[in-house]
Amino acid sequence: MSTWNRSDRRTEAAARRSAARGGWLVLTVLAIALGGRATPAMGQTSDSTSAAGSIYDPPPPTAEEYRRTIQLPYREALKATQLDRATKQLLDRAIHYQVWLLAAPEHASQRQKNIRAIITDLRNRSTSPVVREYLLSQVIFRCDQLLNEPRPDVRVTAVDLLGQLNSSWGPDVPYVEAADVLLRTFTFPDKYIHVKVVAAPALGRILRDSPSNKLPILKRIEIAEKIAAEIKRLRDVRGTPEEPPAIGRSWAMWKLVEALGYCDRVYNGARIPVFADVLMETLTDPREDFFTRSRAAQALSRLPFEATSNLALLNYEVARLTHELGKLYNVSLAAGTVWPLWRRCAFHIYFAYETEYGKVERDQMRGLMYQVNRPGLGGYRAAIQEARALVLPITNNLTGVVLNPPPVPAADLDRLAEWLKANQPPPDAKLTPESRPPAAAPAPARTAPPTPMN
Repeated sequence: MSTWNRSDRRTEAAARRSAARGGWLVLTVLAIALGGRATPAMGQTSDSTSAAGSIYDPPPPTAEEYRRTIQLPYREALKATQLDRATKQLLDRAIHYQVWLLAAPEHASQRQKNIRAIITDLRNRSTSPVVREYLLSQVIFRCDQLLNEPRPDVRVTAVDLLGQLNSSWGPDVPYVEAADVLLRTFTFPDKYIHVKVVAAPALGRILRDSPSNKLPILKRIEIAEKIAAEIKRLRDVRGTPEEPPAIGRSWAMWKLVEALGYCDRVYNGARIPVFADVLMETLTDPREDFFTRSRAAQALSRLPFEATSNLALLNYEVARLTHELGKLYNVSLAAGTVWPLWRRCAFHIYFAYETEYGKVERDQMRGLMYQVNRPGLGGYRAAIQEARALVLPITNNLTGVVLNPPPVPAADLDRLAEWLKANQPPPDAKLTPESRPPAAAPAPARTAPPTPMN
């Protein structure tokens, strides 16, 4: 991408590092106001509990007890090569206290520091493998208890910690056993939708970074099916009394769609293209905001399509989305409407053709330009290259200037419109032979805001 300069690369890399560290947690705070603000007494169970019980029952060690009788023996116990009953009890009490700190209101300002302390002990070279595995299991158990707490900030913090757990570091391999507790957040009522916003990237990291010997195929499919089901649920309740607040719903859709793109599957275990269909329906739904739709375009480009897949349809829909995006951007610019995510939408579309992570994803044949290297898909190469050549001037226009990009030239939009007219797929076109029949033709995208978020 000619206008993607070195500064942009640093910006993109910084954003990814921030997300990996849980930096998205800061943004999630904005959604807390969208959920329930009730703060029942500490230890009171919520409306969605597990058998793990409460972190307050039995009470955790006091700070004085931890300092005087647990802290030093715990540091020595980290090196143990065998775990007897006394050592397990010591480790249990230490983790109970450390995770309880994440729930205690008086320690709220120190939560990130306390999470780092737990992670540091887990990744410390002096921590023996047997102790590390036991500590991980205890952290999972105590975080499950935190998810029984009704306070939204406590649940968000628990999910933040779960998303940072690794079975090994350097390279980081996510701790797959955290997935079940993370998936439990999808059962929460939508007053906790911000908890789901934080859980989705954690599940996406498990799908993206877990090798097959750590994440069995059936578990991968289970995680992906539950993510897809949550996307479908959020789409189904749109416009109903059950629909969650708009900003919380948007954030959840953005994160869920991105996570599903890492499932590395088109089909579920029953040979139903659940994952491709859910993303395709999201991409083509004009009721969704452009950030969600462009995110779906990039997510689809990461799936391992087969020779029977209809890449012409996907290529067309990505190009059509680009045309809609360019038109609405010009209208919004003329109306003086400010929306800071235009540039990110353009990057998503660009990465639907290319790859966000360079050679790693090229070798995995992700991105439409490299999907054509898969067996049986080479016949789509010319059409994809042709569409890309018309899409790039529009995305370049939006990504080349960080602040206040100029209007998209009408000539670029007209050329893409001509290509779309000449390459329109049949009304019954499907992404895979097993895909659901297309729904009724969606309403055309709005050409007047008032806001691109709706």
